[in-house]
Parts: sequence; structure tokens; C-alpha cells
Amino acid sequence: MQLTKLVLSILSLATLCAGCTLPSMGSKTDSTASSMVKEVEARDTLNAIMFDQQTYYITNQAFTTSLKHLDTMKTSLESPTYKYSIQVKPDKQKGVWITATPRHPNLRSFTGVVFALKVGNERLTVTEICETTTPSKQAPAPPTIPKTAREAIQCPAGSMPSMKVLAMQ
Repeated sequence: MQLTKLVLSILSLATLCAGCTLPSMGSKTDSTASSMVKEVEARDTLNAIMFDQQTYYITNQAFTTSLKHLDTMKTSLESPTYKYSIQVKPDKQKGVWITATPRHPNLRSFTGVVFALKVGNERLTVTEICETTTPSKQAPAPPTIPKTAREAIQCPAGSMPSMKVLAMQ
């Protein structure tokens, strides 16, 4: 009985796909989809590192460039697709920036920032990921720190906020 259901399911799928065409290997559609998947890796990694930085800041009132303090990246700042870098900006009490530069052409580069802003007697962290508008082996310059927590972080020329890019896709 189960074998019959399996055969019928396969025949149903075959009937539904009759006349369907699949993109050929190496087509522009394949390349774009592959690039998008790889770029998701970079965004996800940057978001995870930025979250770890915010967590570290809550405890230490400073940001870190040390991997041993980041839960996300215990072993390496490299993947088969991207190389990551962490630097404080302008200093470890005020901000940190993380770059993701691709190892392959046709991928965008990314810069994520976490800034600590004074709001009354407290410090609030704000984040942004800027990505190049076209494929690039060079990450965007880090945005400048906003003057107030209400002010949006502005991505530099040649880049835009990742959320804006995702909304356009």
C-alpha cells in the first residue's frame, strides 16, 4: 500500500512538472541565486557578531576585538566565502565595526557597526549593516557615529543599509 502511494506521488509530481523547464547550470539566474545565498551568510554572521558585541558591551562597557569574547566566532574570522575583520571605532567604549569581504567575485561586501550612545545617564547600543550596491572586494567605510540615538546611521557613498537592499529584492 505504501509503495503504491509513493508511486502515485511520484507520478503526480511528474505530471505537474510536465512542460516545466529548469534553468540551465551556470545561467545568470543560478549565479544570482547563488550570490544571494552567500550574501545571506555574511549578513547573518555580521548580525551574530554585532549581537555578541552588544552583549559584551552590557557587561564590560566596552567592545572587543578578541574572538575569545565572542560566542559566535570562537575559532576563525574566515569562511569559505567571506573573510571577517573586527576593529574598534573610534575607541572600544564608543563603537566597533565588522567587515565581511568576499573571497569570490560577484559578491557584495559588508560593514556592520555597533555604536554606544549616551542617552541621559544610560548607554544605548545602535547597529547597522551597510553593503556595497554592486559586487566589490572592498567593504564600505564604517559609517560615522550618530550624534543622538534618534539619528539614523548613514551608510557611506556606494553602499546602503542591508534592510533597504533586502526590501528591494
